[in-house]
Amino acid sequence: TGNAVFYSNNGGHNWTVQNSGTPNTLNSVFFTDSLNGWAAGFGQTIVHTANGGDNWTVQYSPGGFNSIRSIFCINSLNCWAVGDSGVILKTINGGSSWDALSSETTNNLYDVQFISLSEGWAVGDGQSILHTTNGGESWVYSTGAGGELFANNAVFFTSPQNGWISSFYPSLSYTADGGQSWTIDECVTEIGPNAIQFLPNGEGWLAGSNGAILKINDNSYYNGLSEQAPTTNPIASIYPNPMMGKSVINYGVDHKTGVKIELLDLSGKVLLTLVNEVKPPGKYTVFLEKGKALSAGFYVCRLQLEHTLEILKIVVE
Repeated sequence: TGNAVFYSNNGGHNWTVQNSGTPNTLNSVFFTDSLNGWAAGFGQTIVHTANGGDNWTVQYSPGGFNSIRSIFCINSLNCWAVGDSGVILKTINGGSSWDALSSETTNNLYDVQFISLSEGWAVGDGQSILHTTNGGESWVYSTGAGGELFANNAVFFTSPQNGWISSFYPSLSYTADGGQSWTIDECVTEIGPNAIQFLPNGEGWLAGSNGAILKINDNSYYNGLSEQAPTTNPIASIYPNPMMGKSVINYGVDHKTGVKIELLDLSGKVLLTLVNEVKPPGKYTVFLEKGKALSAGFYVCRLQLEHTLEILKIVVE
């Protein structure tokens, strides 16, 4: 159900359901360590655990129809939550009290992230980008590269200068100057990225529509977006998806490398090998047609490079 919290202690191979302590739908969860975590959702409800989720208690729940869409904590004391109608909440005592901050917008906000106690970002409807350098006491409002017609749905910064924002445009935008300017990465536009996550070593992942998960090998890739800079997330798009009769797979490689693209059924059986050769740097197109080996159903497209494996789901109608 929507109010459940799921827990894994083996890297996601198995999940157990925890009682969240609220009947309200939950949209976001964040842990600062193995014990302390928060979840938030409908009615601006925020619940907290101090024992790894064995018990959850409600910290904040004023009611109403607005939802918290995202919660982020920099440590076990300092957290921020954003949601509908421009709501921004902050705690400096682990959630014993939550204070409402002024966002200077009534747009729904879908994600929030801080890289320090002072500097953070929030994103939402109308391509909203909010930036603060004083812990959220005040925010500077701007819009992303896609204009004001679409919603930004995820944000992730690895430093005060380098950050990514995804939107329902769909698009992924990158900044190398702290948000003064944004560049859209056309290579991943078709997957409609919905979530962004990076590790300190520069490895990152995008999650998007149709089950797409793309891996970024290092965040320096996005420092030089151009027509000559293909993607280190090699599968750029499969269109149309679902496929009726024929689809196009567009991908790119940024250095000479062996490329293998295979189509598998859900049992893991290889049905077709579409590419199996060394490719120089560039962007490429492969056509996939419905036929004897490809009837209506769900399939997996697997692309392998020297050190990269990308997986994308394909639906055939």
